Amino acid sequence: MAKRKRPKTEKLIRIDNAIFILRISPAQLRSWQDEGRFEIKLNRNGKPCITENDLRKLAYSNDKLQASREFFIFSALRRIVHESKGKNAFFQDEIKKNVEKYRNFNKTIEKIHSNYGNRVDLTRDETALAAAYALLAKVLNLLNMAYLALENHYWYASLLLRPIDEAIDLAEYFIIKKDTSVGKKHLETWFRENKSPSHSTCRKEISEFTGTILGEEITEIHQETLSDLYDAKSKSVHPTFNEIMMVLFNAKLKNMEIDSIDFDYGPSTNLEELYLLSLFFQSSIWSTVQGFLFCFEDKMPLLKKDKEILFSLNKIFEEESDNDAH
Repeated sequence: MAKRKRPKTEKLIRIDNAIFILRISPAQLRSWQDEGRFEIKLNRNGKPCITENDLRKLAYSNDKLQASREFFIFSALRRIVHESKGKNAFFQDEIKKNVEKYRNFNKTIEKIHSNYGNRVDLTRDETALAAAYALLAKVLNLLNMAYLALENHYWYASLLLRPIDEAIDLAEYFIIKKDTSVGKKHLETWFRENKSPSHSTCRKEISEFTGTILGEEITEIHQETLSDLYDAKSKSVHPTFNEIMMVLFNAKLKNMEIDSIDFDYGPSTNLEELYLLSLFFQSSIWSTVQGFLFCFEDKMPLLKKDKEILFSLNKIFEEESDNDAH
């Protein structure tokens, strides 16, 4: 008997991502919603979205270009106001504090990682545990590179978000699939041919593994969450127009009109966006802690004191996440 196909569903785009794609203000999108030009729909995670078809209609509408231009003028004015009110000094100070805090987290995790160097021999072992150990070393290095870029105000610290997640997910994938034929083949290929399975394969398997523990419905929700995060952390990787305009474009105003344009060729002058990026990096450190626990807690196994440190870090991130949600 043929397997029933699931009905095709409309692709949903998160509202925050739609605003970025359209290069407009949140107020403008709400105005178009009030005019009945699209309806808000909720994804499996309960996040407000717009259908891809409705988004495309807005993107090619006659008034979109003017709305986008008005948003650039508003953004330029906002930066002027921040500078005049001393907000940039605040953003700069907060970025510095975040980087210092993150470096301390990193040093703690690095110390734990180095404690287990005698448990694997990367010149001989071709196991899932050895692969995960090597991948987490790369993650810690990438995080340190990101802190260096952030403290020197380089926006493209954002380029490191995706490879950090990809390395963590690959480590978890190898651990999950270590006893399967496909997992063994991918692991062998990773060691012998220097090739990795696709990140979409890793995300799918991680979501399905989560579903076996928490239920099938959680699989779909988890997969959507991972996909959303992947999209958010991929913006800087792709050479798209919007990402350049939103973070490097530096318009100069005269009589509330764009008089001239400039770009940030070096350190970013958009310190508000850089500050928000620095906050976003905490999610990567949290993922690193969870990756350590997932891959090594029982498999290494981790010493009791190291588990306690990692669980305490995880609790810090959970509490901060709960506070942000409220």
